[in-house]
Amino acid sequence: MKKILLFIFISLKLFSQYSIDNGIIYIYGRPVTGADINSFEILSDSYAKDKSHVYNADRIIKDADPASFIILSDSAYTKDKTRVYRLGTAIKEADPDSFELFGDTDFSKDKNNVYYAGILSAADTESFEILNSPYARDKNHFYFGNIFLNKIDTKSFKVLNSTFSKDKNHIYYGDYLNYGNIIIFNTADVRSFKVLDDYYSKDKSNVYFYDSKIKSADPKSFTILSSSYSKDKNNVYYYGEKITGADSETFEILEENLAADRRNIYFKQTKLTDIDRKTFIFLGTKCIDKHTCAEKVSFFKDKNGEYNTSELE
Repeated sequence: MKKILLFIFISLKLFSQYSIDNGIIYIYGRPVTGADINSFEILSDSYAKDKSHVYNADRIIKDADPASFIILSDSAYTKDKTRVYRLGTAIKEADPDSFELFGDTDFSKDKNNVYYAGILSAADTESFEILNSPYARDKNHFYFGNIFLNKIDTKSFKVLNSTFSKDKNHIYYGDYLNYGNIIIFNTADVRSFKVLDDYYSKDKSNVYFYDSKIKSADPKSFTILSSSYSKDKNNVYYYGEKITGADSETFEILEENLAADRRNIYFKQTKLTDIDRKTFIFLGTKCIDKHTCAEKVSFFKDKNGEYNTSELE
């Protein structure tokens, strides 16, 4: 039994989301309740099965058949001999025999329907194609996720990346948090508009974060530093909001939410006025959960003591 548990432990450690402690299997720090450790098999970072059940993370997928259950590519879709599942929930209308994915996207189809978080009732299965997911089209419509775009000029419409698109009249931003939402940039200049990444863009006069204009940002010198920080020749920004007093020339990223310039240390957008910049030393970042590294804390010190970012939340 000890050899079996040791083998399972080693196998689980190969998958970063699963771990074992005192004979109990965990994922994201939560126990997989009722799992049979002797027959437990890891299928991916978030799927597993034993002799009786299939699991999505720590949750049993209702009525799933362990013997025939498979993961379709690296997507959220899985299936067994009788059902297709998305994120562990059965798609009642889907036919498992003809079900297939559109590459590594959240779009899929079977002999009857096209799917994206449910049935795309207007979609034509034969002509449907992916442009830059979640943008897609068929012979009748353009789509962003699970809606068709009915207010665009179809002749001039062009997808720029997975979030931005344009036609001769407007720039469009597809909201990642709500794939049923397309935002029109009424003030953006179509001719000079340039995509910087999935969240940032600019034209000849302005810089944008998502669909919002970054006040006072200089398009010519604007630079993205990380997923959270950016700067231009005059200012530094945190998620598009100006950090008052930050020195653009010397500003540097220490970790996702911790930064410094020649005068100060910053946590997110806030200047840490109690930290002595001259004696500041960044000590590194560590995981705070023994079962998962989903949450991390950064440690640092100055002449007065040691600190960590969890104290600043």
